[in-house]
Amino acid sequence: MKRITANQFQTSERYYKLPKVLFKDYAKKYGHENFTMRNWADFQYYKDKTLDLVIAVTTAKFTLFNIQSVIDLTQKDSMDLKTWGTQKTMVYLVIPDNDTTFRFLSALFFSMVFSTLTRQADVDFKGQLPIHVRSYLDEFANVGEIPDFAEQTSTVSSWNMSLVPILQNIAQLFLIYWEGNSGDKLLERQTRASEWYYQIEKDFSQPNGGTAQSDLKALEAVRGDLFENSIPGGGDGMGYAYGQCTWGVTARINQLGLKLKGKNGEKIPIISTMGNGQDWVRTAASLGGETGTSPQAGAIISFAGGGHGTPAEYGHVAFIEKLYPNGSFLISETNYNGNPNHTFRKLSGVDSNLSFAYTTK
Repeated sequence: MKRITANQFQTSERYYKLPKVLFKDYAKKYGHENFTMRNWADFQYYKDKTLDLVIAVTTAKFTLFNIQSVIDLTQKDSMDLKTWGTQKTMVYLVIPDNDTTFRFLSALFFSMVFSTLTRQADVDFKGQLPIHVRSYLDEFANVGEIPDFAEQTSTVSSWNMSLVPILQNIAQLFLIYWEGNSGDKLLERQTRASEWYYQIEKDFSQPNGGTAQSDLKALEAVRGDLFENSIPGGGDGMGYAYGQCTWGVTARINQLGLKLKGKNGEKIPIISTMGNGQDWVRTAASLGGETGTSPQAGAIISFAGGGHGTPAEYGHVAFIEKLYPNGSFLISETNYNGNPNHTFRKLSGVDSNLSFAYTTK
């Protein structure tokens, strides 16, 4: 990992000689429309004091990367992660149990392992690694907070991987993944709580989550408007994390026996790697599915991240139960306000944050 130190930015004179050279080379390789280049362009329009603040915050955040041993550790990759799922390998990660200074490195390591191997499984091996990869996380509380770990426990099995967290007591889970929940937002806390409660109750033994059910109070108001008069419940969640919006839509689609409607009329099954909620319509299109901007009963609806109060990073996905004559429509969904059961709400119409993928029997 390489970083540019603050003294290489002369913000008062707006000279960024080294950074400009680096980003110029980056643009030649990846183009000016690249996400990184767009952010760099925005950054250069900040006023001097704002620039100073951004640089100061960033420098403080990455201050540990000034330590030579950390520089040596992160400047090159000698782990060859992509061989772990193709040949027998044993790797030990030794970390101190009484010093938290570099705990973020172990969390970063495991995050890289999961993201690299799951992507490799999808791209190179059609969904599953040739050799099972099992991570024994002894003294799990000392590893640090691994991003999206609660979701990983429920989904990695579909890629021929497994996780075995080892703890002194259950309370350690909540100290990290409850009190340490990023953003400290109520919805995220509720989601974390429902995920971990289910996993603890089932002794981490059911990677595909539980059985989808309808929230009884929410059901009473819409019972007559459900798709094919079918009450949401049951259905295969296909390895998506229990209670998540992706899990709920998958279960509903499979309960009804629906497939993605192909552009040429073919029937395309949904897959276990449709992505986050906001990615579903794009993924459906990449699979050859018919997509559009108009709602239909039985369609999948993706919410862009940040739209309609959805998480900016993930967005949301739901199922359209009924389209009304006035253009409004009824959706069923899970993980709305943290509820892992199917709940229902009506949307008055469409906007630029919504997109649709169509289904067929």
